Amino acid sequence: MSSDDKIRNLFHRLTIPELPASSYLIAKDGRFLECSSRFREMLGLPREGSLDCMITDFHYDRTERRKLLHQVEEAEAQGECFEGDPIRLKVKGRDVFLRESIHTLRDPDTGQVIGYFGCVIDVTTEHHYQRLLDQLPVGVYHVDDSDVIVRVNDPLVQILGYESRDEVENCPVKQFYAYPEEADTLRESVKEKGTIVREVRELVKKNGELFFASISSIAIFGSDGSYQGREGTLIDVTKEERYRRSLNDVPVGFYEVRTENKRDIIRQCNQQFATMFDFESEHEVIGLDIVKLYAKESDYDVFMDEIKREEAEGRPLLRFPLKVKTHKGREFFIEVYSRFLKDHKGNIVGRTGVISDVSKEQQLYEKIRSLQSDIGRVLHSYTHTLMLAGYAHNSAIISMSPDPFEHEGTPSIDDIEMALVNPVACLVASMDRFLNLLGTNWQDRGLSLEHWDEFHRLLVLMQNIRNDIPNAEFHSHIIRRIARTVINLCSIIPKEKLPREPIRSIVQDATDVERISCLGTLRQVGAEIIAMDHQVRALRDWVTAGARPEEIRRVVQFWDMIRQAMTNLDEFAHSKGVEFRPRNEANDACVEVVERDVLRALINLLHNAIKYSWKREKGELPWVSIHAYAKSGQAHVEFENYGVPIPKDEIEKGLIFQLGYRGRLSSDRGRLGTGIGLSDARITAKLHSGDVTVESRPAWRGAPPDDYRVPYLTTVTLMLPLYPKKGG
Repeated sequence: MSSDDKIRNLFHRLTIPELPASSYLIAKDGRFLECSSRFREMLGLPREGSLDCMITDFHYDRTERRKLLHQVEEAEAQGECFEGDPIRLKVKGRDVFLRESIHTLRDPDTGQVIGYFGCVIDVTTEHHYQRLLDQLPVGVYHVDDSDVIVRVNDPLVQILGYESRDEVENCPVKQFYAYPEEADTLRESVKEKGTIVREVRELVKKNGELFFASISSIAIFGSDGSYQGREGTLIDVTKEERYRRSLNDVPVGFYEVRTENKRDIIRQCNQQFATMFDFESEHEVIGLDIVKLYAKESDYDVFMDEIKREEAEGRPLLRFPLKVKTHKGREFFIEVYSRFLKDHKGNIVGRTGVISDVSKEQQLYEKIRSLQSDIGRVLHSYTHTLMLAGYAHNSAIISMSPDPFEHEGTPSIDDIEMALVNPVACLVASMDRFLNLLGTNWQDRGLSLEHWDEFHRLLVLMQNIRNDIPNAEFHSHIIRRIARTVINLCSIIPKEKLPREPIRSIVQDATDVERISCLGTLRQVGAEIIAMDHQVRALRDWVTAGARPEEIRRVVQFWDMIRQAMTNLDEFAHSKGVEFRPRNEANDACVEVVERDVLRALINLLHNAIKYSWKREKGELPWVSIHAYAKSGQAHVEFENYGVPIPKDEIEKGLIFQLGYRGRLSSDRGRLGTGIGLSDARITAKLHSGDVTVESRPAWRGAPPDDYRVPYLTTVTLMLPLYPKKGG
């Protein structure tokens, strides 16, 4: 009797003649002897007749079958039934995942293995579903009725900052809440409603870091209706939630309009926008025709004509005055900053914008004209909020340093692309080196086909992005998403057999690409904040000198601006009996600035020096020294006067730079002021990557450092980056 006949005979002795639904009988060398119709269909084999193929023909790696059968024999030797992980087979160009239960068939005479009988289950769908759960950045959890975690997936472990599931499972849910009582509230809500969707809660990671998570959950009830726990998902939405909260906290209204059936429908807005128009929440505004919020419908046509005119010039609409009304009929004035939204074909599909309520400014206009001598105090409440917004924006940029756009103002799309050229090239090179290092041995290194293909796809996309996506406006955003995907991919691929340094290099290069792209976007967003800040601050100049158009930076000689400041204040200095002692050692040093803003800063500082000067003894006129020079890549100007002291603690604590703050000695001899000049000067300097410093010391030798009855020499220094000379 042949070996194959023995196998068939053994098989028919052990089983019923008709094979189970999905099963097979193979010889030891892998040849198919018998297959059920379901199994033939599963592998795309002929429905009837003998088979001239082997089971190893369907494996990506033939050695995988030998390893599997070795595990089967070891299990049987220990009296156990073998059940392994799903096996991946290739069937007509697609992946099929099977879970096999395999039994050996042995020769009755020799006891040697002569064949195998296997029963299989197709788990392709389940495998893809599990892989999706494990790879997507979505945490999945199961909690029991006592709020103890029963099961989590790997992404949730990573979101919480832990190393393994064992650290999270069997722990109380409260352990991961920043405010533990919120865990009880959420549980009760799930029990009552059955489901909750996208509830945002503040959680805490293993290292103590706080983050925001969007939680969705479904209650599990027993047959008797008792609550037995819940299952759900968790997503890290820290960036989105912080942005949303910031958006709602900023005292301006943001909105997005979409043109639908020739009507302008509000599709997005923040809470501030809703509040301006007397709505309870932004949800009441969504879907409203924005024309209903205009005081007069004819104003809509005027507005659209103006925004189209600006669009034709390649500019957004800025500071457009408009009278509007709330849904309750209350009328008020706003200023609009807006630009069109376009689809991928360049067609206008709507517009987005920012509005600020300027009703109070309108009402205060006449009062401001009568308060020209002290206008800063009136505007303090309006400038303070925007100043803080500017501080917050600048802090965000500083936190992501180094900033390639630091000395360029607001970067254009081309500027951002240029800044990304080298970082993207480095990322491409590091990914290419990694793939070349692995070569054809990537499977032996533990890298899956999916990870291998994804690396290749991202690499090709980065290399050809300018050809594949002609619109440069999207390049930075797409590159940023690619960089983030690369980082995420590097964090989930098995690293036991992979070289660590190339992966570390890829993550570092991808992080650099993401950071620079984000900085470019932040700089562009900051332009709108600066524009609004400039508008409010310009009101003081407009009251005294009329409205002026927005200016751009230009290169000017540093000393020319200082000389202009002295000319502007010459009459004021003469009335106070103060003489100027100018000394120009800056020569022809140039700076690139918004000239009128920096001139205002210089005038503020010189005005203070004049105002706080004391008369000298023996008939000597009070003086203000004005010394300009260049040092360490910066242009400096020092204003030094002899007069009112500035207490040491006010300088060290930075009180003198606080908006509206007036020092406790500043009212000396009835001197008036608003507390804006020094703060405004420093803000202007920092917006130009410069600074303002203050030093105040006794003018008399031997005087105690805290004796503020004696005159002090106070030196205020403004510094700005030098503009490089051509050929220098």
